[in-house]
Amino acid sequence: MTGKPVRDVGFLAWENERAWMETMRGKRWNNLLRRERTYLHALTRPRQVQSHIRRFQHEFLEDVVPRLEPSGEILLHGVIFVSFHESEDYLWRWRWSTKKRKAVSVETDGTHVWYTKEHPTNSYKYLTVCEDMDGNVCWERDDLGSDIIVTGGNCYYIKIKYPFDTLGAYVCDAHTGHNEEKLLDNKDMKRFMSYITGAEQSVFITSTQWSESRTWRVDGRRITRLYADSQFQYPYDNKHTKCITADNKTIYHGPIFAKWRLPPADHVIDWLNPKTGHVVTHWLGEQTLWLCADNKPPKILLRTSAGEISAYGWAGWYGEIPQAFLVRSPEYAPQIIHVIGDQIMTPLVSPTLRYMPRLTTQRYTTHSVDGTEVSYMIVKSATTPTPRKLLCYVYGAYGSPAVIIWPHMLFGPLFSRGWAVAYSFPRGSGDKDVKWMLNGQARHHNKTIEDFEAVVRDAQRKFHVPPARTVIYGRSAGGMMVGATTARNPDGQLMGATFTEVPFVDGVRSQTNPRIPLVESGFSEYGNPIESVTNFRALFSISPMNALPTDGAPGVFVLCRTGLKDLQVLPYEPVKWVQRLRGNQNPPASKFLAYEKDEAHVYTIPRYYEARGHDLAILDLWAEGRLHQPPPAGTRKNRRIRYTMAQQKRQQKQQKQDGGKRKSRRASRKAHRKTRRQQRK
Repeated sequence: MTGKPVRDVGFLAWENERAWMETMRGKRWNNLLRRERTYLHALTRPRQVQSHIRRFQHEFLEDVVPRLEPSGEILLHGVIFVSFHESEDYLWRWRWSTKKRKAVSVETDGTHVWYTKEHPTNSYKYLTVCEDMDGNVCWERDDLGSDIIVTGGNCYYIKIKYPFDTLGAYVCDAHTGHNEEKLLDNKDMKRFMSYITGAEQSVFITSTQWSESRTWRVDGRRITRLYADSQFQYPYDNKHTKCITADNKTIYHGPIFAKWRLPPADHVIDWLNPKTGHVVTHWLGEQTLWLCADNKPPKILLRTSAGEISAYGWAGWYGEIPQAFLVRSPEYAPQIIHVIGDQIMTPLVSPTLRYMPRLTTQRYTTHSVDGTEVSYMIVKSATTPTPRKLLCYVYGAYGSPAVIIWPHMLFGPLFSRGWAVAYSFPRGSGDKDVKWMLNGQARHHNKTIEDFEAVVRDAQRKFHVPPARTVIYGRSAGGMMVGATTARNPDGQLMGATFTEVPFVDGVRSQTNPRIPLVESGFSEYGNPIESVTNFRALFSISPMNALPTDGAPGVFVLCRTGLKDLQVLPYEPVKWVQRLRGNQNPPASKFLAYEKDEAHVYTIPRYYEARGHDLAILDLWAEGRLHQPPPAGTRKNRRIRYTMAQQKRQQKQQKQDGGKRKSRRASRKAHRKTRRQQRK
């Protein structure tokens, strides 16, 4: 099915002239990528562009990268220290050693340590290792998911069919890896299975789609279904669970909920420890840490205007005190705090950065086309009362909240140059309750796009920023939102530029090809276009590849980045989309594709910040009107640029063959004349 021009779904057949790109093989594909790289190099070739890029990259590497590892460690079972690293991973070390190792998840029982790390040769596989205190490997496997749980002498894990399908929930002997047993089989590849933990070493299995979940409690090697009549289940331990019914009613089960006075109903509970009384909630970007107790009003311990407060689960798991949290927000650089009761034992510190300014946040509201109230968050420098340039962020899918965290991690160099970032909270996102999420799924994704457009217009009006200095940004599933917004505003009447990373933009072709990873699991988010004409029509209307007019988007500058090893959004999608955006114009037509050969859906550190600095510098120069577009392909000037670049490449190759010795100017001229004579012949 992949690469065939004609796609037939029974009730409809159509032809796609760019379907050959889906194979991502052959001379034609390689030549296309080579041309795209040439266009981008021509754009960034001027000296002022190169200087601006280096400056952005330097600021990221100086102010952000050193703070990706927060200070502070947690001692587990008296044998290993654990700390956060980057965005999702951990660093761990033996108590008697200074050597730190990176892990996606880590567990210990005091005599052994179990950890999962990225596979050394495949970024979409994990290596699970059991190691004793002497450093001997007891067992290891590479067919498991990223998360493992160890308790009661058992090791619980999910088996994976490469790259993303979950086959079932399993258990084995923790110390030997033997005596494996299947606890629950996954017969529906539309669902994801995972283990989750609660307080006092409680273990649960969840089987989820984006629109509902099923949960089982694990007792040794037996499982019991929890609250089958509810739509979503959020267990906190073996006695306490929050459930959400099909009609969006929240029901709390467990003895503490009859005594506690919980936070206000409009605050969504992300995490709760029944033993210590600590509760973390979110609402429209705001995160709050509470202390709840019997028959007392909930007490606010910490509130961030935006960002996240993530709990280390080990305190509730092992019953240890104090409770530890990772705080990341515009006010604070990533840091770990320790809490005992209502006392925060670790003082929060605002970072002193060399290049990046202190940030302020403000939440605003506007109204969408149908009158629905939509909120968004403005983040800008405290020394910039009125920003001159605007970047608008959207994700709005899979019930995921906006990723604000520490904004310097994503947009740092922009804030000191007069930019403001608007984080939108549209329908379909997880920034409010479940009803808000469901109102933007499946056939209602057009509501997400309308909400985002309303946010862009309102932010422009408040800060008097014209479309010519407005950029919209989204990555992955958010790429569909910005791609559809670009298709609805192709002449630049809403925004002048679109910036996207690994965007999901060929929705119709991808969602009608079940052989592609993650397609079946995405049916609950986008609807199944194979089974229903209505679903097909709804997806067709928002799919950026299909929604664009014939002449593409002539009034919008587009910068799109991908990784050629991406298996979550296959690279051919952004490549096809960039060609489609140009319409009938000669390339590059202000549409540029950046890619890395050896990177996947998420770039590795520090390559990510090198690429990020490169892209943001280009956008900043564009907004300032100082980015000179390269001439169209086929013109005399463009051919001269390409010839010069090829000549430089030949000289570098010859220099390498000569042992790194640089030729004299006379020898270089002589070689150049010889090459020209050969070309004329």
